[in-house]
Amino acid sequence: MTSQEILTAGTLLGSGTYRIERVLGQGGFGITYLATDLNLNRLVAIKEFFPKTYCTREGETGHVSVGASSAISMVSTLKAKFLKEARNIAKYDHPGIIRIYSAFEENNTAYYVMEYIEGSSLAAIVEKGAPLPADEAVAYINRVGEALDYVHSLKMCHLDVKPANVMVRDKNSAPVLIDFGLSKQYDSGDKETSTTLMGLSHGYAPWEQYTGGGLKTFSPETDVYSLGATLYFLLTGQTPPDAAAVMEDGVPESEKIPAHLMPVIKKAMAPKRKNRYESVADFLAALNSAKPSKKQQAKPKVDNSGSKPTEILKPQGKDSNSSRKWVYVSLGAAVVAILVAGFLFLAPSNQPEPIPPGPVVNDSITDPTFADLPKHVNNKEIETRLGTCSYSGEVNDAGLPDGVGTATWAKGASQYGAKEYVGEWKNGKMTGTATYTQYDGIKFEGSFKDDYYTEGRLTLPDGDYFVGKYKNGQPDESTGKWHSAK
Repeated sequence: MTSQEILTAGTLLGSGTYRIERVLGQGGFGITYLATDLNLNRLVAIKEFFPKTYCTREGETGHVSVGASSAISMVSTLKAKFLKEARNIAKYDHPGIIRIYSAFEENNTAYYVMEYIEGSSLAAIVEKGAPLPADEAVAYINRVGEALDYVHSLKMCHLDVKPANVMVRDKNSAPVLIDFGLSKQYDSGDKETSTTLMGLSHGYAPWEQYTGGGLKTFSPETDVYSLGATLYFLLTGQTPPDAAAVMEDGVPESEKIPAHLMPVIKKAMAPKRKNRYESVADFLAALNSAKPSKKQQAKPKVDNSGSKPTEILKPQGKDSNSSRKWVYVSLGAAVVAILVAGFLFLAPSNQPEPIPPGPVVNDSITDPTFADLPKHVNNKEIETRLGTCSYSGEVNDAGLPDGVGTATWAKGASQYGAKEYVGEWKNGKMTGTATYTQYDGIKFEGSFKDDYYTEGRLTLPDGDYFVGKYKNGQPDESTGKWHSAK
């Protein structure tokens, strides 16, 4: 993160109503600031819409502009969704859900103002300490589940429940559900009424979030899976396996998880939605009624979580003997991972609040809190396995793509017809969730590992598509199937 990307301390927003104090965090599509509400003399958190891959900021004015004309329409759509997110959250009236105070447009971008929670996320609590005792973990899940059940009662799914998106207040240890950036609204007929960029968190997202069209209808079971995965993390201190591994091998047992809770977690995280609890209320009821048997107390189950990584081999091209239609595609993947910064918030008071310890952001950031924030480049020429491309996004200290970014190949620059890859990278390789397109119209939405697609949806130019895993660079029909567009 550079000083040109952020608003400096002392900047006024909302027609002079809010004064920026410092940055709380930054993701691929937004920056969250600690600010002072000068009218009410209280601290607030302000989230700014800033898709850094596509936008730049004029340092003196704070004005945001879109770098490429081709991205103007997309950025405008995303900004409208950002404001819609604020309006959706503002409708909520529940102590376990983050409160929104206002939203406004300024600097050619958008902002919304939230309560500032003084506390830590469940992820930070476990990572700094140790897995939680079962009673404490279940208590947190009950509170988060109550908030999530309320969200579902309004025909909305959160779709990004995970330990990092649950803040715990210091003053009373109450958990608060945050970050509704991937949420979807549904109508009375359970059909979606809002569209979002695809996004997911590995280990907490079920299989349907990896596949195109998997969430067109109201799906409380999707959030149930994520809540069960969150409980798994609280009890073990380990991120659960991703959806593909769960589909293949199931949820690994751990000696850290009480034996009477393991079946409940397994059902919540069942690969198929029809095999999960139908509602959060059903999940919580099963969780709270589960009791250890004497045999289980005497002999805990053994941790069999170890598994060998799947080897991803180089694609082999078209199989002339195959009965299936197949067009060679070397790469792919689904999803712009909308990275949204975690929020920290505080209840209002009648007197001005002291600014919590931390850096006041100016031309240099020295506080270790920000030492690991990613560096960013725009339109940098890099070499990939698919040839030379123009890259904009996060990079590591070696200058290699690492994090979230977009690679664009000129037509003819790649023997594979590569056009654009938008998604996650690791040490210069396409690894994670992304969307990949070719000039011939082939599109892949799913996950990559070491430059090769591993699972997701491949759509051919005529509309036929395959959903499943990939082996040796080609669809593995033992794990998925082809669908006809006709």
